[in-house]
Amino acid sequence: MAQVVYQGFYDDLLAGTVASTVDIRARLVMSDTTIDVDEDAQNISDFTDLDECDGVGYAELDIANSTVAYDAATDTVVIDGDDGDFDGGGDIVGASSRDVTRVLVERYVDGTDSNDVPWFSLDVGPFTTSGGPFDVTWNSLGIGYLGSA
Repeated sequence: MAQVVYQGFYDDLLAGTVASTVDIRARLVMSDTTIDVDEDAQNISDFTDLDECDGVGYAELDIANSTVAYDAATDTVVIDGDDGDFDGGGDIVGASSRDVTRVLVERYVDGTDSNDVPWFSLDVGPFTTSGGPFDVTWNSLGIGYLGSA
């Protein structure tokens, strides 16, 4: 699974905004996106083409109990949080017009693309939302890991 880390995460890290508890959200992104190559993005609005999921009933995932922790033994920052759903509690996400290919994880500021900060994205597809529940179960080791090579 390929992970892209954005300039926004590094800026937050240097500014001390990457804290043990922070409001983290996730978005499903479809195949016309450019987030896999826009690594310099500091805010969501910096992406040339976000191409967020357009299935009826889809909602950005508010990751409850999100945490950011540093593991000194592995020199890794681990981002984690509760499993959830992309249907806003409505239990149904209609078919998307294109395949979903990535999950974008961001620091939520105020819900505007010019202020919310992209941290990283993960390959997840391709798949199309199909008119049913859309729940996510994160890896038991965490949603994302950022560390030195």
